[in-house]
Amino acid sequence: MSATNKGAVMNAFVKYVSVSLIVILMSVISINAATLGERYAGLTFGAYRPGDEFIRSIDEIGVNYGAQLRLPIVKHVDFYAIVSQTELEGDYLFPLGPEYNYATLLFDCEMESLTASAQLHFSILPDSVVNPFLGVGVVYADTSIDATTFGVTGSLEGDGVGAGVMLGAEFNLTDVFSIVPAVLYVSEIFEETSPELAMSYKYGDDFGANLSINCWADIILLQLSGAYYFETEDAQANVSASIRF
Repeated sequence: MSATNKGAVMNAFVKYVSVSLIVILMSVISINAATLGERYAGLTFGAYRPGDEFIRSIDEIGVNYGAQLRLPIVKHVDFYAIVSQTELEGDYLFPLGPEYNYATLLFDCEMESLTASAQLHFSILPDSVVNPFLGVGVVYADTSIDATTFGVTGSLEGDGVGAGVMLGAEFNLTDVFSIVPAVLYVSEIFEETSPELAMSYKYGDDFGANLSINCWADIILLQLSGAYYFETEDAQANVSASIRF
């Protein structure tokens, strides 16, 4: 083969490889199992493990249920809202001390906490395999803890509004699966003290980490998510089912 023919073959091979790489790259970029930028609504259900020792002595695991909604506003911006209710109940043995011969009182306790959050999510690269995003919003929390013994109830109640910020990225693994790791911060919403229960409780002023695994089945979005807060050591795991509309 002459040098001219070799050059022509080499040029053709380089063009073929280049075109092939471009096609592969475009096919990878087109993979999109994103939840960001999609319109959906659904229900969530899960478990909550309190970090506070007093609350954990009442019940180590509580239930968590709620609803979520995502609405794209423009290509790079979504509105996201979630409302959830957490409930725990159980018994608590309160030690009376040496003056009462170390006797204990049995309290029937329950905790309810309602949280609601409205956020804006700003996508940086909405059409890519990896889409970093920033979330900012407001958080409302309303928590009550009641302890009853011999018909007498002691309680702690607190509510308020705070701010939240989240930084994360959505990784589109296939055309149906994606994962979303994120770190977040919630400002202090309230801090209350109950002399009756001899305890104080603070909500917010805490950093956390969150991970969501997402799977699309046509218009159905199935999610498995977990969150952990470093200051309170609260943790939760949820499953959710939503419908794209």
